[in-house]
Amino acid sequence: MASQTYELFGLTLESQLPLPDGLPSGSGTPDVRLRASGPESEAQWAALDDADQNEWFACRRLPDASTCLRWTGLFDFWVSADGELIEYRKHRRASLESFTVYFLGQVLSFSLLARGIEPLHGSAVVVDGRTIVFLGACGAGKSTLAAAMIARGYPAITDDVVVLRPSENAWVVEPGIPRLKLFPATARKLLGARDVTPMNTGTSKLVMTLAANEAVRRPTPLDTIFVLPEATDAKNSAASAVRIEPLAGANAFLAIVRSTFNGVITDRDRLANQFAFARRLTSSIRMRQMQYPRRLARLKDVCDSIVADIRDGS
Repeated sequence: MASQTYELFGLTLESQLPLPDGLPSGSGTPDVRLRASGPESEAQWAALDDADQNEWFACRRLPDASTCLRWTGLFDFWVSADGELIEYRKHRRASLESFTVYFLGQVLSFSLLARGIEPLHGSAVVVDGRTIVFLGACGAGKSTLAAAMIARGYPAITDDVVVLRPSENAWVVEPGIPRLKLFPATARKLLGARDVTPMNTGTSKLVMTLAANEAVRRPTPLDTIFVLPEATDAKNSAASAVRIEPLAGANAFLAIVRSTFNGVITDRDRLANQFAFARRLTSSIRMRQMQYPRRLARLKDVCDSIVADIRDGS
């Protein structure tokens, strides 16, 4: 099977499966190779033999520090200890879209961590040539805010996985996949009718491909990180106005640690790298915490407040 090479999250990725349109072609030696599992690899899958078939997700660390992952009914993945080789095998309900969703998020995060790169769970858009990042727990509204900003003319650079690269005394955001994952009503309200693909049969979320003018596909300097409250935060749910306040010190550090992508790897080396990353990032980047009305009708006000805060820069 012929392979194609792509650039994603600052990595060069060689894949035997086609990946989403819009990813730049890569060149040079791949950092990560993706290939279908063959008969010679059957032994590695034995680690998943004890996985409960009613369990949606299973993960097993092997003695050689490689990892086996399963999304029941969709795919199994094996990631080498150095993150340079990923093998997959398909299950009955698998689709190319379901493969893309999990491979380009959770699975590839193991390769990033193996290279000492701490991905964050967030969404990012570009305002006035600089990137702002929305961080928060699942359901906090990261992708919804990104979609609202796109609707106002500010393109996205990544959604779900945010990779930051240090550059002298600053940070650069690496481009991700030019797509958003949104619930149908939110997608229609903010971005209108367009081609969408169901994420998988277990959720109503849709995968929406962004147009060329809605996505930035080059590394862009990081300006500000906005930390969103949890969806269940009563104070935020009752908010009638947008509040954006400085976030620093221990609270900023904890917000970054909570937002790091991939909670499976918890060995000493990973945790040490995670803490060092959080400390360096919070000491050099402007961070803000937000409270805002969680209503689609108020998103224009929220976006205006975010842009005003960035341009004020205080």
